[in-house]
Amino acid sequence: VSVHAVAPPGTRARQVRVALRGEGLVAGESVASALRVTLDGEVLLDGALGGKVALADGDDEGEEIDWTLADLPGDAKGRRVVSVTMRKVSPGAGVRQWWNRALEGGPEIDTSAIAGRSTYGVGASPGDSKPSAGALSDAGGSGSGKSFAEVFAEAEKAFREKVKHQKPIELHLTPGDGAAEP
Repeated sequence: VSVHAVAPPGTRARQVRVALRGEGLVAGESVASALRVTLDGEVLLDGALGGKVALADGDDEGEEIDWTLADLPGDAKGRRVVSVTMRKVSPGAGVRQWWNRALEGGPEIDTSAIAGRSTYGVGASPGDSKPSAGALSDAGGSGSGKSFAEVFAEAEKAFREKVKHQKPIELHLTPGDGAAEP
């Protein structure tokens, strides 16, 4: 996700500070939920994000952030723009997360109007006049019409079925192979 803040003409990169405020760990990954952009100590942008974003490995303080400062395209006043790019934290493998706003309290968008995003549930098709009732609970944006909990339960059931018939593999480790010594 990218967030942009307009800065006055003549702004230099050394004047800008960008920080993400963390929330700790989610599934072993450091995450943040708030963004702050300042210019010489004055706040340009500060608020809770529309979802969680990943912090760089080893960056528990939210200091290693991908951001740029450039001229604001087509702006006759010479203003600049600070662009911050962050990676959303997915609620599960292969699950796309669609935010309806970048910052809490900011303008919302209709995510169902995004080209290429399916909002139709099971048994519905793009020709239908409205999404099926199941599509309204489509937590993953996958178009399956199922909630995240339903998709997770199905995946867990399939996994358990797959491993149910697997035979255990016996490992013989000696102390020199990386095995812990008693």
